[in-house]
Amino acid sequence: MATVGDTNPLKVTFIHKNGTHVITGNHTTTLADALLDLGSLVDVEPEQLKLIVKGKMYTYAKNGSLPLANFANLSIKVMGTSKNEKQDLESASARARAPATSNQNRKPGSSTVPKPRPAPPQYGFDRIEPLQIFPNSDIAEAMLQRLSNDIGIRAAMRKFKLNVGLLTEMEPVTNTQVTHEGTTRLLGLNHNMGQAIELRLRTDNHRGFRDYKTVRLTLCHELAHNRVQDHNHEFWDFCHEIEREVAKSATFHTLDGRSGVLGSYEAADDNEMHEHVDFGGASEDANRARRELLARAAEKRLRNVDANNKKDDQSRSQGNDVSPPE
Repeated sequence: MATVGDTNPLKVTFIHKNGTHVITGNHTTTLADALLDLGSLVDVEPEQLKLIVKGKMYTYAKNGSLPLANFANLSIKVMGTSKNEKQDLESASARARAPATSNQNRKPGSSTVPKPRPAPPQYGFDRIEPLQIFPNSDIAEAMLQRLSNDIGIRAAMRKFKLNVGLLTEMEPVTNTQVTHEGTTRLLGLNHNMGQAIELRLRTDNHRGFRDYKTVRLTLCHELAHNRVQDHNHEFWDFCHEIEREVAKSATFHTLDGRSGVLGSYEAADDNEMHEHVDFGGASEDANRARRELLARAAEKRLRNVDANNKKDDQSRSQGNDVSPPE
C-alpha cells in the first residue's frame, strides 16, 4: 500500500462497483500514489480511473500531485473500465462492424453472389444489446431500439457526425451509491469516446423502466462525450447543441397551428423522484435534475389546462344548443 511507516496513517476509502478498498498513506503520499495502488486492486489503468468527490471529478493526469491528505476520511466513488471489460467492449464493437468488413474483403469473382443489402448508416449506432441477466430483456431491447431510431437522436448524430459502436444498458445496482449525503446514481457512461455507451434503463429494483425522455436526455449527454471527454465549457456547449437539435427535430407543427413532440410521454417511476447528480461518468449539480422535474410538472399542468378547456367548450356547446356540422 501507499503508506510508509507512519504511526498515524491516514485512510481513504474508495468505492468501486467490484468492492470497497481502503488505501492508507502519510503526509508525503500523493493522490497519484494512491491511484497506482488502487489501479492494481480493481484491474484498471490509473490513467483511466475517475474519482467523484462531493460532485467534483479527479483524475490521475490532472490531480495526481494533490496530497492524499486532502481526501482523508472521505468515501470516494471510483469509475473506470477494467481491462477485461475493455476487451469485451472491443470484441462487441468488432462484431458489430464485422458484416461490413466481410463484404469488403470478399474476393472478386467469388462463386457465391451475396444478396444486395442496404448500406449501413454512416452515423448512428452499429449495434444495440440489452442485459440478458435481467427479466424483460425484450422491453430493454425495444427501448434501446427506440432510442437508436429516435428521429431527434438520428438527426443530431447526422448533423454532428457521431457514431457509436455499441448502445447497451447499464446495471443499476452496482452504479448506485448511497451515503449519509443521499443517493447518487450513474445514469450513463461513454467508453472511449464512442466505442460503447451504457444507459441506465431500469429502476433500482430491476422491475420497472425509467422515463424515456429522461433516458434520451442522458443519451444526448453521452453523445457529447464522443467529441469532448472533460466536463468543461466546450463540452456543455456541445451537449446543449445536441439537446436543441434533438428537441427541434422531434417537434412537429400541424396546419391548424398546433405543435407537439413526436413520441408519447411516459410518466416517471417513483424511483425517478430522487435527484440524480451523476451524468456520463461525472457529477453534475442537482439543478439540472430539478429543472427536469419542473419541466415535467409544467407539461402536466399544460395537459390539465387543455383537458379543462375541452370540457368548457363542450359545456358551452351543449348550453347554446349548437349542433356539430355534418
